[in-house]
Amino acid sequence: MEVLESLFSKALKLESPWEITTIEFLEKEGRINIIIDFPKGSVFPCPKCKKEVKAYDTTEKQWRHMNFFQYACYLVVRVPRTECKEDGMLQIEVPWARSDADFTFLFESFAMTLCREMPVNRVSQIIKVDDNKLWRMMSYYTEAARKLEDYSGVTKIGIDETSKSKGHDYVSLFVDLDDKKTIFVAEGKGSETTSEFKEDLMDHGGKPLDITDMSIDMSPAFIKGVEENFPQAEITFDKFHIMKIINNAVDEVRKAEVKE
Repeated sequence: MEVLESLFSKALKLESPWEITTIEFLEKEGRINIIIDFPKGSVFPCPKCKKEVKAYDTTEKQWRHMNFFQYACYLVVRVPRTECKEDGMLQIEVPWARSDADFTFLFESFAMTLCREMPVNRVSQIIKVDDNKLWRMMSYYTEAARKLEDYSGVTKIGIDETSKSKGHDYVSLFVDLDDKKTIFVAEGKGSETTSEFKEDLMDHGGKPLDITDMSIDMSPAFIKGVEENFPQAEITFDKFHIMKIINNAVDEVRKAEVKE
């Protein structure tokens, strides 16, 4: 068994004081538990000041890891809290997962790759994970990525709304027309969504006065929002909505002619 534990330790790249104490194979449950612990008296870096301090107490936690063949693999760990003279009592950071995560970094990388290619509900079925956990994971990494975005060169924006469910539950999409990517999404379809976009644009280095072109539908709310928040922007009505209005007008004329 020591050989197996040593092999898993190397595969997980565990470093002192972390060590595998037990490996549980639960065949009926289709699961493998890798029990990780640390020797008594071990020291850990304080999460804030990074000074080495001893563990005060522990809480058992678990993280979903990559499958071992057809078996779901979990890391079950006694995670310590440290008592630092300067920073008080804090739970340490583990090297295999981010704070408050349900999965290890490797499993998150695998899950995020799948979520890029297919619906989250389908990914949930494939990897047998609650889709709410997947949405929380995606939300974390999406927000982390957005913090790094630079909109200082954005000058042309397209706006459109779409329903996110049956009925009249709408979201408004703001698209960088040069890079052809969505850079902001707001709840609703009123003029306030344009104000929200303006704030987000400035938070990422963009300047409202640098926006020279806005492509929108003929919604009075969008027209009002653009005029109030992007005074330098020329408004272009997208041809899809223009053609829709023209086609509706032609249909009305045809109906009137038929009646005559």
